[in-house]
Amino acid sequence: MSEEKMSEEVIANKAVDMLTMALSQPVPDSLEQKYPPLQLAVRIEQALQRKYGSVDDSRFRIKVRSLCFNLRDPKNSHLRESLLSGLLSPDRLVDLTNEELANPELQRTYHDIHDKSLHNTIISQVSKESPQEEKRHTRTVDFLTTKVELEDGDPSNVPPQTYSEYIKEMDL
Repeated sequence: MSEEKMSEEVIANKAVDMLTMALSQPVPDSLEQKYPPLQLAVRIEQALQRKYGSVDDSRFRIKVRSLCFNLRDPKNSHLRESLLSGLLSPDRLVDLTNEELANPELQRTYHDIHDKSLHNTIISQVSKESPQEEKRHTRTVDFLTTKVELEDGDPSNVPPQTYSEYIKEMDL
């Protein structure tokens, strides 16, 4: 066996060990496990190899660390339970973003940060306009291709926590 092949095997085995430990966290007795942690860890490692092509790809290692972190998180037990029960497949798991893998509390934080950022972008765009311009303004929002129309040119009356609802009302 070549040194390169042996090195890949060592990395793959280490990934399986780390994933097995993360999946071995306590689960409710009522949970019917479709797969034992070791078997599931092997299937996840194989899905990662299919996605990234090789264990030598740095994205493979980063994703393994991210998965282990999120699977060990006590506030994220639903992720681990979904895998063990078979509701979430290893192939779908490896395609989830870090935001999707995060526990519900972190997901809310990401969502709030996104909403505030979007809110601040619109305020920034409106404040760059000259005072002679009309009261009704249309500005393209940062990464969106849809235009947002703001009455009186002042979105500051929209609180950041309800900003996503405001955007939905604007049919974006």
